[in-house]
Amino acid sequence: MFEAASTADSTPTIPPDKGAEPWTACIAWRFLDEPARADLSVLFRFIAAVRAVADHPALTPERKEAALAALAAPFGADVEPAAADDAWKVPALALAELLAARGIDSRPAWHILQAAGQDLRKTRYRDWSDLLTWCRFAAAPAGTLVARLLGADEATAKGAESLAIAVQIVEIVNRASSHYRWLGRIYLPQRWFTEARGVPADLGFHRRSPALKAVLGRALDQANTLMDDAKGIGAGFTDWHRRAAAAAQVLELRAEIRALARADTQEAPRPPSALAERLIRFRAMMRALLSRP
Repeated sequence: MFEAASTADSTPTIPPDKGAEPWTACIAWRFLDEPARADLSVLFRFIAAVRAVADHPALTPERKEAALAALAAPFGADVEPAAADDAWKVPALALAELLAARGIDSRPAWHILQAAGQDLRKTRYRDWSDLLTWCRFAAAPAGTLVARLLGADEATAKGAESLAIAVQIVEIVNRASSHYRWLGRIYLPQRWFTEARGVPADLGFHRRSPALKAVLGRALDQANTLMDDAKGIGAGFTDWHRRAAAAAQVLELRAEIRALARADTQEAPRPPSALAERLIRFRAMMRALLSRP
């Protein structure tokens, strides 16, 4: 439901291929009805387009700026998108129209674009506070929009922001090596490497050094803390299926964090087994039933 969209592991198409929609594979997605899926797909396609720009290893900074300008234009930003291909506008126009039709503030979409713009200029983060500030623009607005599109209340929207940041931190851990090798970008705080007596170059190796495991472990600990802040997020939805989707997202992300914490290499963890997936779905359904208003 809050699936992060990153393109750093494979060269993305320009604009991103509509067939590549990883959010549809998450367990939470299966609990949602078709109208909810349609709305969230509009949002996630926009986010995927933004990340396809910021994370593309072959685009020049000028081309990236033009593409981001095109994506910003439908939200009334004071930018000139003339130099960009109009195809970039498509996911942004779709989201702008959806938010306007639903009476939802579009500023979170602009914040997502601001974070992508920072990625063009900034490749290192000093400490956790520095990284968290970026996440509050890159990820938290996505959580806000998910909650609004699903009809959640204000308290649930705040929990969704924390959960979305946790998803982003897990994505950073998953993509740390490819971000470093392809883009020269390191989101993991530089101070953590110093305190672990490691070096960022450790990200270039297949096996994780003890220092790198310590750095990644700190990131995963922060993700768990953020998820604790989002505890009970499902209770804010009156619809049973949406409560179950929120619970499934939390359970699946917790499982991914545990798998990443055990890993000795930079490879992404395997998806849950069929048995593990059934267990997550069962637990999500039980949580949805027990948390009903």
